[in-house]
Amino acid sequence: MGQFEKIAIIHENDPTKLITYKTSLLKNKEKYFVCILVPGIPADNNGAERALRHLVLKRKICNGSITKRSATFMSINYSVLLSLYWQYPTNIFSRYKKIRQYYYENIVKTEEKDTDVLGETKTEATA
Repeated sequence: MGQFEKIAIIHENDPTKLITYKTSLLKNKEKYFVCILVPGIPADNNGAERALRHLVLKRKICNGSITKRSATFMSINYSVLLSLYWQYPTNIFSRYKKIRQYYYENIVKTEEKDTDVLGETKTEATA
């Protein structure tokens, strides 16, 4: 029996939370050792954390988002822009412009057609 299994042995005096933790350890054992079993998988997540560092700093400098809506907008925008940057580092802005045009032509205009003068959707206005 390896050390991992020894740690996860459930004893009669273990509190409920510890039993749950040990059960989860045994159930997901193979997931904890992917970095050892699969070549090329790092043992830490430093690369992922460094990739997000500039977003965290920007949020800290700007004191976060005022509303849930602005937080959602920023997170989607950052995700799109970073994905574009990683895929097309030389022409990120032309790709972003195409996405915005598509969004406006296919989504915003459709929403405008479904909204009356008061800003209610047609289904809300008839209800």
